[in-house]
Amino acid sequence: MKVVYSISNNPFQLILLNNSLKTIRRFVDKKDIVISLTPPFGRLERVYRRFTVMKHQNHLFPEYIYGDKIYGCDVDDDIVIFMDNDTEIKKDITELIDFKEDIFIRRDDASDDYIGNHFRNIKKKLGIDKDIPMWNTGFIIFRNKTHQKIKSKWIEYLSNYLSGIWKVDNKNSWIVEQLAFSLASHRYSFKEMSAKEHLFKDTDLEKDIETYVVHYRKLKREYVHILSRI
Repeated sequence: MKVVYSISNNPFQLILLNNSLKTIRRFVDKKDIVISLTPPFGRLERVYRRFTVMKHQNHLFPEYIYGDKIYGCDVDDDIVIFMDNDTEIKKDITELIDFKEDIFIRRDDASDDYIGNHFRNIKKKLGIDKDIPMWNTGFIIFRNKTHQKIKSKWIEYLSNYLSGIWKVDNKNSWIVEQLAFSLASHRYSFKEMSAKEHLFKDTDLEKDIETYVVHYRKLKREYVHILSRI
């Protein structure tokens, strides 16, 4: 099992990442944590030398940092966990890896806002005849090397969004990375998370629930402000 983070030399993201690493290290050995680095590197390779470091010379998509998450698909392990930097790990996530499906993930709470005529038209073009939600890619558990199997389609579909072949609002946001993932992974089996595994701090009403991962999302700036004062 490997846990993968993606980071470049961004002070804001580094504060988030360092706190997430501090909380996950209570449950996961440092040798099983992969830091995927993209430019600018600065001193990051030395800072994170205790972990497994993957160094990439270029962003996967120029001017679109969210696409760098896809580099995590290169990690060679049967079970791989993608973790966003703006997360806090509250419980032992290794308790969640025993399931029979290919992917364990939570659907995004904005899914219904984006799954409309746009998605229906794309599914028709791709010959997909089943319902697909927009999954939240901030915390994903892959089994059976599924992360490697979806990589080429994830890149292809994200490229379609970023180039304007597929039209969608806010194409420069994290939304299109999630839409591309949802389409690229549709052939595989899913187990769906709830707030008990992956809590959205900005929108979930049950904010005090005992969860495994707290995802700060739109509250990340307030969270960084708190961390910077500790």
